[in-house]
Amino acid sequence: MSEELAKKYLGEANAALQAKELDEALQLFEHAAEQDPNNAEAHTRLAELYSEKGMKEKAANEYHLLGSAYYESRLFKNALKFFLKVLELDPTAIDARIKAAEIYETQEMEREAKLEYLAISEHFLSNGDLSRAEEFAKKAIELKSIEAYYILGLVCFKRAMWKEASLEFEKLVKIKLNHAGAWTHLSISYSYLNKFNEALAAAEKVLKIDPFEPNVQRAAGLAYSKKGEINKATPFYIVAIDEALHHADAEKILEVANEAVAMLPGSPDILFKRGEALEFAELGKQAAEAFNSAAELYRKGGAVDSAGIAVERARAAEKLVPKDKAQREAEQKKADSCAATPSSPVFNNGVAVRKKTAEAAASSESLILEIDGKERKMAVNPQVPAAEASPAKQEPLAIAKSPAAAGPKTGPAWDAIIDSLKKDISIIQRPATAVSPDGAQRITPDSIEDLFLSAEKHIKDGFFEKAIEVYRSVLKKSPRNTDVRAKLHQAYLLLAQQEDDISVAQENLSDRRKPDGGGSGKKKSKIAYL
Repeated sequence: MSEELAKKYLGEANAALQAKELDEALQLFEHAAEQDPNNAEAHTRLAELYSEKGMKEKAANEYHLLGSAYYESRLFKNALKFFLKVLELDPTAIDARIKAAEIYETQEMEREAKLEYLAISEHFLSNGDLSRAEEFAKKAIELKSIEAYYILGLVCFKRAMWKEASLEFEKLVKIKLNHAGAWTHLSISYSYLNKFNEALAAAEKVLKIDPFEPNVQRAAGLAYSKKGEINKATPFYIVAIDEALHHADAEKILEVANEAVAMLPGSPDILFKRGEALEFAELGKQAAEAFNSAAELYRKGGAVDSAGIAVERARAAEKLVPKDKAQREAEQKKADSCAATPSSPVFNNGVAVRKKTAEAAASSESLILEIDGKERKMAVNPQVPAAEASPAKQEPLAIAKSPAAAGPKTGPAWDAIIDSLKKDISIIQRPATAVSPDGAQRITPDSIEDLFLSAEKHIKDGFFEKAIEVYRSVLKKSPRNTDVRAKLHQAYLLLAQQEDDISVAQENLSDRRKPDGGGSGKKKSKIAYL
């Protein structure tokens, strides 16, 4: 390696650059960097040219190299400039994000540091690295991040540390009263702590805040099943499985179905729904076993028609041929590119799949939760085409019933339930995946466009954490979607600003209580982030 030769290449490269011969200039700058790896000018020019030519990965590597060099030299302002360039090209570059957060904290730019630490903890949580998620969530909490309590709670939740998880979620909901995710996980944590009334009260609260929260039906089902009220738990679990099917997340579908079977092992309805879950996951043999087991239990209970449908579904499942990787990728690509318009319903085998709208929420019907010995109406996720009244001797609830729509035939999932809930439920909805001898009713996943619209509504309503959840689900469907990364980043910015406003309001309240009215003297952000 020769510095003199590197200078020669640099001179020729700059001449080529002035002559707008970019390919030649790029090659010469590469030669210069090979001869002198510490030459900042060569790496800077390479980064710019790679970026201009759309070679993002190489450009990000060069900017990261420059940022690290300045960081090691403690020239933090220059280092930050290059790390932000990396994140502009690749928002998932976690090393650059960590370095940027450390620089912000060093420079006393608390808001920016808090935002980055929160995003970093989210990254590690979604990748299953609970230790690092906990580490960075605590850093965000030190900088007065409120949302970081949710991350810390989820870390404890995933470790089955129910008491610790509930404490973190309780801290959050004291400040953010309408945080549906925190209330839902708090409900589940309470169930495992055998605080069943508290668990049901938390679940009811979620249904008022966000009736489409994906885990709330599951939370209510868990509370009732652990309380020993199996008949009350069954319909909640059925709707929870259908909600998972609606989102077409195979991992989540099986997780909910397996939990339901574990909590309600003797229920033929739950076994039938597990068959649908396995069928969706293209596990035909296991699905057939679940359907056959459900059929046997239906026969023992005298539900002959239901048993027949279950047997037919078992035969269909046995013939199921899993799709290869290429087919699945092609279907996903088609789903991403063919998003439905917001005003048009999505149809699946002639059955309208419900949209997540305020109108749908208003028309939801109810199950009844029993909390502290009192009965309370609780909305059931309104994703189904029809409803069915309970036996005549039970007075119906004063609820407006949504109009019936054409759908698949009534299946066994509800035949036995209606008779068993005479005193508890007066109106029960059939799931959208009500069974049919014709085979599985596949649920169409939300389109990318629909999810974007949903997230924008959450942003408009000020529920930034919900918008973040939606954007993350879009990234799961479409990892290379650059638009959603920008939107996700914007949502984090808005969330950080909201938390700042809450913190300032709390400090002002505290200051007014002080005899001298003294303030905290908190430093404000030095720059507008990005």
